[in-house]
Amino acid sequence: MIIDGSVEALGQMLGMLGGEPCLVTCSAVLDVLTTDQLAAVCQAVIDNQVPALFSLTVTGTATMDPADVQDRSLLAAFNDHQRRVGRPGPDAVELAVNALWAGGLTVRTQETPWQLTASSDSVFVERLLQERLDAAVAQDPGLASAATTWFQLRCAQLALGMLRIEVGHRDILALPAR
Repeated sequence: MIIDGSVEALGQMLGMLGGEPCLVTCSAVLDVLTTDQLAAVCQAVIDNQVPALFSLTVTGTATMDPADVQDRSLLAAFNDHQRRVGRPGPDAVELAVNALWAGGLTVRTQETPWQLTASSDSVFVERLLQERLDAAVAQDPGLASAATTWFQLRCAQLALGMLRIEVGHRDILALPAR
């Protein structure tokens, strides 16, 4: 059964299934929920003792080869942007794992980094870089000038086949005790 609804209603929807087998799954969402929404998702899984698979949650790591002096400050600003207005951002994995484990579930995690190179879809890679850069500059407008230069450099490196990027993600599998 596929359920479409609000995060806050997940527990109620799972309870309405009356013990029918189900699985809670989502991709690339835990880090953009608010901390309260993340806690509600975990609590719904715990209360209803259902298995859950949360994939592609960002971890706040990103490395680029070749490295650039601006990489660290732009990543820090991006991570701060992800944490704005009560969101866990790169802390989501740790918060979810701790909550699910404390709720008695067996929890396993697996690193699932994106590894992007010149052979990856260059339009996708450029968009990823631009969106991360936009978020970093929105968080710290003082980075705007350096960010423009950095983006031009990264696009040139991508076009020349020189750029390799690894963006950290982790998957979480939570299984009920029974």
